Formats: sequence, C-alpha cells, structure tokens
Amino acid sequence: MLVGGFLLLLAAAALGELAHPSTLHPAPAGLAALAYLVLAGSVLGYSYYVWLLRHVAASRVASYALVNPVVALAAGYLWAGERLTPYSAAGAALILLALALVLARPRRQLAGALSRAGAPCRESKPWR
Repeated sequence: MLVGGFLLLLAAAALGELAHPSTLHPAPAGLAALAYLVLAGSVLGYSYYVWLLRHVAASRVASYALVNPVVALAAGYLWAGERLTPYSAAGAALILLALALVLARPRRQLAGALSRAGAPCRESKPWR
C-alpha cells in the first residue's frame, strides 16, 4: 500500500494535480474520511481478516465480500444522509439472502460436493 500510494503521488505530481490549492489543503471531512479508511479499512480490517482465517473456515471468511456492499449502503443511509431506493433495498435483501444460504449450507454436504467435483477438501473448524 505504501508503494502504491507513493506511485500515485508521483503520478499526481507528473499530471500537475499538486498545483491545485485544494489538493494541498484538504478539507477536514476529507482528512477524517482518509483516517477512517486507513484505520478501519486497512489496519483493523486486515488484522481481523487474518485472525478469522486462523479460526474460521476460509469459505466462511470469504463471505465478507457479500457483506461489504450492504454495510456501505447502511453507512451511507445512516451517516451520510443518502436515500435508500427500492432497488438498493431489494439488492441488499438479495445479498443478505445469498449470505444466509452460503452460511447455512451444511459442512458435510459442501465437503461431498467438493470431493465429487474433484476439488481438494479438508474439514475446517466450525463457525463460532
């Protein structure tokens, strides 16, 4: 991430984006958003993800990708005053239904399906 940030800083300098006063003096809300992304999104999120991989089956940990859009939708609605449309509510409900189906599937049934498909399979620790 540090290398990527540095490369993006070089690209911004090469494109002249650092010459704009608003770039050099970001708004307090922008700095707060950046701090949140660094702390919650990167440091805490990644640390918790690695911890989960050690204690929970990887297939269940991977379900975080289903939850992220719903969390973003709820955060936008609750804290940023964004509108919740019928389409976005239906999409969130569909995502939560898919998550429930993924997490509710019995482990033995999943292991049998994987072994029939020729995929390597190992028993994992149960979801806590």
